[in-house]
Amino acid sequence: MQIFNKNSRIPKIALGVGLPVLVTFGLSAATFAASAYSSVGDYGPIDGISYANESLIQVGSSSSDPVWTNAYVWAQNDAYVPAGWVGADARLYNSSGAEVYNSGMSYCDSSLSNGADFQVDAEDYVGTGNYYAQGVTASWNGNGYDDYWTFKTPTFSTPDSVTAPITSTFSVNASGQTYGSDLSVASSAQGPTLVEVVATNGKTGYAYANQLNGPTPTSPAQAVALGKTGPRTVPVYKSNGTTVIGHFIVGQGTITKKVSHAAPQG
Repeated sequence: MQIFNKNSRIPKIALGVGLPVLVTFGLSAATFAASAYSSVGDYGPIDGISYANESLIQVGSSSSDPVWTNAYVWAQNDAYVPAGWVGADARLYNSSGAEVYNSGMSYCDSSLSNGADFQVDAEDYVGTGNYYAQGVTASWNGNGYDDYWTFKTPTFSTPDSVTAPITSTFSVNASGQTYGSDLSVASSAQGPTLVEVVATNGKTGYAYANQLNGPTPTSPAQAVALGKTGPRTVPVYKSNGTTVIGHFIVGQGTITKKVSHAAPQG
């Protein structure tokens, strides 16, 4: 695993009170025009540990550059977190709220302590338009895993894109299943049964949320062995949940897990 520390990230420049924060920088793999973190979400205590999470979106300066999405989770108060107790899933959404990228849940295979965080980076989505990032983090509750969604980032546009407003509402099909975007939900339980996604053939449809989320480990040891839940292919349906119109790949491309055991700075 590569070394990363939440306390030594590139300094954030506040946009305003209560708003997400913005940074601009360049990386060797691509030149980023700008990046933005979501607000930090606090949750817990879960099995005695309080956590925090957030997402990051990074947009390139060229339409050929990838759009990066990152998800972070860490323990508050520098609490010790055993191996396999946390996971993260980085997701990217277009301006209509449809998922265009899903890294799949990856679990931390080492312990966290002294302010370390667990981060999942996904860097291979290339597209033109307006995008949001929102991640999902998982925490061991002593008998299973609870999922907690990060706040969404601000919308960011690739070059030559026009920003459009987004709405996230659920409809109900003839079978009584809810369908729509899962952007801005707080947990999987609050999301729709069928999640709006963009299939590999470019068609917008719906994938079952439980298939997108994938298998959930039954113990931290199993989480460590599992590592991550992709890549895997799930069917994409019309809103009726039965007519297949394409497929969506979870966990494709370059996905990097990062952990730091360095002491907090500042």
